[in-house]
Amino acid sequence: MSTQQEVKNMKADIAQIKTMLADQLEDMPANGNNKVMVVRDELQRVANQAGKDVRAFFSTKGKQLGDTKVACETAIKDRPLTSAAVAFASGMLLTILLKRK
Repeated sequence: MSTQQEVKNMKADIAQIKTMLADQLEDMPANGNNKVMVVRDELQRVANQAGKDVRAFFSTKGKQLGDTKVACETAIKDRPLTSAAVAFASGMLLTILLKRK
């Protein structure tokens, strides 16, 4: 097939696509607009609920982190030598594990 024939075929395809798009655009206001509004409202509702869920999750986890911090500080104040020994042993264990290859 020659280049000119390919160009003619491509022009015919482009014209056909334009016609199809024009037909779709004519039908869209009648049918698509209501569907778009429904989908938009549903997406907005889902996004709002997801935002509320994320805020609640981070609020709960923040409170748990604060409680854990207080418990940890209390344990360290109550048993300072034990806390130091645990920290030293943990450091030694990490050092041994990281030096192994």
